[in-house]
Amino acid sequence: MESEWQLKSGNGLHAMRPSRTDRPHNAAGVPSRRTTLVAGTNYRVGRTHGTEGVVLIDHVSLGTGRYGEAVAFYRQALAPINAELMRDTGKEAAFGSGPRWFFFLYPQDPEQRVTAPGTHLAFSAASRAQVTAVYEAALAAAGTSLFSPRERPDISPTYFGAMFSDLDGHRVEVLTNEA
Repeated sequence: MESEWQLKSGNGLHAMRPSRTDRPHNAAGVPSRRTTLVAGTNYRVGRTHGTEGVVLIDHVSLGTGRYGEAVAFYRQALAPINAELMRDTGKEAAFGSGPRWFFFLYPQDPEQRVTAPGTHLAFSAASRAQVTAVYEAALAAAGTSLFSPRERPDISPTYFGAMFSDLDGHRVEVLTNEA
């Protein structure tokens, strides 16, 4: 049985599923495709495919009072984790990787508040180098540092991450649990 959470590299989506040894098994001893979340069970964090698990968060949307600048900011900041601008209609910007779109920006009236206290968005990275690259790209695109790339044993013995604010003040984290 796994003793730590694991991040799957790739698209930055977070979904939980039991590791193969934690999944319920049928009478023949084959892991069930149906996932039941059980308290005290260790789960993997990553995108699930088909009926193999339960996707807990499919995508996230943020409002921005600086739409054009925010699109450019996230194009630069998310490039190191292979998230690309997939569509920009002027009323919606969609970011993703391959066929998967998971992050959206929507223009809001610049006078309207678009952030909320205590709210932040976290993107997963495949490596510590990617964490650092996203952080540096965000700062180069006029983001504001909240904490630089580092280990956080108070969060997890394997956590390595950083946090910055985007142009609207949204708090954005990028992290990995890879060595």
